Amino acid sequence: MATGEIIYVSTLLTWLGPLKLYSTGKGLVGLALNCQRVLFLERWFARYFADAEQRDDRGRHFQIQEQLLEYLDGRRRVFDVPLDLRGTPFQMDVWDRISAIPYGVVATYGVIAHLIGDPKASRAVGNANGSNPLPIFVPCHRVIGSNGSLAGYSGGLPIKRRLLTHEGVFPSDSIQLSLFSNVDKSALRPAYSVIRRAANTCRGVV
Repeated sequence: MATGEIIYVSTLLTWLGPLKLYSTGKGLVGLALNCQRVLFLERWFARYFADAEQRDDRGRHFQIQEQLLEYLDGRRRVFDVPLDLRGTPFQMDVWDRISAIPYGVVATYGVIAHLIGDPKASRAVGNANGSNPLPIFVPCHRVIGSNGSLAGYSGGLPIKRRLLTHEGVFPSDSIQLSLFSNVDKSALRPAYSVIRRAANTCRGVV
């Protein structure tokens, strides 16, 4: 737990709605997609950034905002801004695996559980996924249910659907959410081997 830090705050207006960004001197620590997540992050900061002071400072987030806009405009698939992730060892392990899911590919909670070495941990993976303080940058929207449904999302299922449509996982933003539970899972490209290769590459494993 860090104390006495400064958390810099800014807001970016996008087609997803206003996105609230938080960073420290080490990197991005939070992204709120809606008001409910602002409240979640306030509790998160109280746990991991005790006594931190929040300051509005848009200038510090210029590169972060630029890369977010490029992603939302379809001109960027990978982010390279520094992150300052804080969490439990289990959460950090789950977020590390999720970060290896490529743009336009999805994985199930069960796949992530297998990748962390605990096939029975799907529910715990879901909880860690929901506690991710950096959606989009740690792409928890790319994790879906084993039946092909969207399952849950901290930013709300409509935003998850729009992000996956934006990445080409679904063919049209006009698809009804109710149809996802019956969608052909092969069309969702869960790509277990792709994710495993990406995760191994991040660790220097041949």
